[in-house]
Amino acid sequence: MRRHVKMLIFAAAVIGMLAILLLFQALRSENEVALFVTGGAEGFLEPCGCRTSPAGGISRRVTLIEGARAENPSRKIIPVELPPLFMDRGPAKDVINRAFGEFLESRGYFVSPGPGDLQFGEKLRQYYRGDYCLAGEAGFRDGEVVELGGFKHLPFGKKGRLRLLFISETGLSERKLPDPLTLFREKIREAPDDAYIVMGNLSPVTIQEMVKEKVRLLAAVSVWGHMVTSLPQKADNTWAIFLGDKGRRYVLIEIGYFDGRWEAWPRTEYIGKDLKGDPTVDRSVEETLKKAAEMNAAELGRKLSAPSGKAFTGSASCGRCHAKEYAVWKQTRHSSATATLEIDHQEGNPECLVCHTTAFGKGGYPDRKELFEGVGCESCHEPGEGHPPGPQAAMKQGSRNCGSCHTRRDSPNFNEEIYFRMIEHGSGRKEGAVTPETRSEK
Repeated sequence: MRRHVKMLIFAAAVIGMLAILLLFQALRSENEVALFVTGGAEGFLEPCGCRTSPAGGISRRVTLIEGARAENPSRKIIPVELPPLFMDRGPAKDVINRAFGEFLESRGYFVSPGPGDLQFGEKLRQYYRGDYCLAGEAGFRDGEVVELGGFKHLPFGKKGRLRLLFISETGLSERKLPDPLTLFREKIREAPDDAYIVMGNLSPVTIQEMVKEKVRLLAAVSVWGHMVTSLPQKADNTWAIFLGDKGRRYVLIEIGYFDGRWEAWPRTEYIGKDLKGDPTVDRSVEETLKKAAEMNAAELGRKLSAPSGKAFTGSASCGRCHAKEYAVWKQTRHSSATATLEIDHQEGNPECLVCHTTAFGKGGYPDRKELFEGVGCESCHEPGEGHPPGPQAAMKQGSRNCGSCHTRRDSPNFNEEIYFRMIEHGSGRKEGAVTPETRSEK
């Protein structure tokens, strides 16, 4: 009998120990998390129109996030969207921006606006109804604190605190923001023992200075112009990643906290053509873009005109006499400016076409579409009617002509002297050109 009692006591003790171990395991906090970060979308909802390798699109993000969850079901995935968030031009911008904001909200994104987004003012709250994150701005959250390690609801066990901090700088926008380095230093002084990941519109110089601070900065993820890093770059112990590709690229940062030690493993990839998107999101995007196309077409219809004054004749008519100059123009990006809009599906957007075509709304494009595609001769030399025999206008001063489209926002690297050399095709009388003196000989 005693032997049976001892065996029962022993079995109960084993079961009790197992129960305690299982309880501790259940109470153990997660020690891994992953950030899925995209940025610079500017409201683009579908893959780019590149014929060789279309990339991007919000529908494909769902596939990627679900794939990351499947890799490690116990690991939490935090989706993050960095600025610029929203489209700022075109008659359909509000429709597209609301659709983009609704997608971000439905998928539980942390969303950070940049200086360009802030210029939308109160419309920001119409586009996305969740909480925005941007340190230093009244009414916005600084970010999020993630605890890893230790035990839930228990006072013991080593825990690590990771702060996701959203900071952006003014850059090319007119909207002024606090100095990013001053702001960063203020935030890390509040919690110097925590680990940090900083995300937003940040220049390489700013990130370089942040890395020098005496703090555990695991990663800095930025959208800065067209800068991209095909592979994450490490400076000291900080990963630096640039995603400036209109939402076509993502970074997945796996973060672990083990026995007081932080680890971060980032990988960057295109949201590529081999990915299938989520059918529900695909249908929503299709409906939104159909409505946007209708709004663009209605606005284009209003741009058809019969202007007074000299008429535009088209670059091909100039090429009949100025063959060499025309051949030079055909090799420039000005010649294919209209076609490049197809990459981002903006070939019907009037506010883009005004700079990507010739004589938009002045009797050129869209009245005689095929003749006035591209930024042609008459964009610089004025209407060609009456030439020859009359003289054609010389190119207007670059600051008065080029600067209307090559703005600080759209051409941040624009240099009048350098850019002009890229399109220069000579001046004065050229061999084969028709002049008042030679016209009768032709």
